[in-house]
Amino acid sequence: MKTRNIFTLIVLLFSVDAISQDQVYVGAAFYMQETDQVYLNVLIKDGVEFTFREIADKADSIIYQEEELTRKLIPFELASQYFDIVPKIKVFNRNGDFRSNAQFLHWEYYNGLIEGKLTAVYELESKKSIDRNEIWELYAVQSLAKQDFERQDQFVQTEATLPEVCKFLNIRTKDVMYSSQVEYIDSGSKYYFLSTGDYRNNIFVSYILIEENQKLTLLTKRESEFVFRNITATKIWQNCHPVFLIEYAKPETDWIWAGLERFTNDTYVSLDKNVLPIKENDCP
Repeated sequence: MKTRNIFTLIVLLFSVDAISQDQVYVGAAFYMQETDQVYLNVLIKDGVEFTFREIADKADSIIYQEEELTRKLIPFELASQYFDIVPKIKVFNRNGDFRSNAQFLHWEYYNGLIEGKLTAVYELESKKSIDRNEIWELYAVQSLAKQDFERQDQFVQTEATLPEVCKFLNIRTKDVMYSSQVEYIDSGSKYYFLSTGDYRNNIFVSYILIEENQKLTLLTKRESEFVFRNITATKIWQNCHPVFLIEYAKPETDWIWAGLERFTNDTYVSLDKNVLPIKENDCP
């Protein structure tokens, strides 16, 4: 089953104020075609408390407006009390092709048709660098002085081939709610992501598998009230496996959130607050 990734960009960002020098933050971001800019969700300072309306109601001047969208500027003096600045990011398409550098511009209240959100907006250095066909298939990476944590293996993301994988897991294809596949070109490895649901018994299970040399291996099996819904690959490899940003969903609700998955101790685990320790790629 093919699903559209609602968090259209991936942002790998680094903030001296918010995160230590040996850590990096990975989160979701979005492209705004109307002004040729990108935004990410605000990075909240540790230990601060506020309500959404407290910030949104104080947004003043209109940045952009159309029938189903209004964007308002959040005053810097207010926003800087609650949010950290991530100065620069690099934007890539979903297969890792570079598109543009981007620099922090300001904070906005983004009020769309479905929901409102507090955002950090970035100006693209290379204007009109994002093709209309790929605006939903982007991610971004901050350039650090030393990037030994990245691996240059190219990858492609496609819909998973279910019959073989379902047979290996001994599950029915009709029970698969979401699926995705990431193939790394140089290494030849393939990663499969599947989520299954038993609504009658309220049991949901998500799987991560790897195929190497035509052999499937189960890396993670997770029973939870959430399921894996969308997968975004990164070029960060740790403990001989790539780091993934996964969109989780609670079935039959509007509850969606993103988590960073890192392979450690023989399984993938979700990292707290999407903060990843920086370490050199430890595999060839």
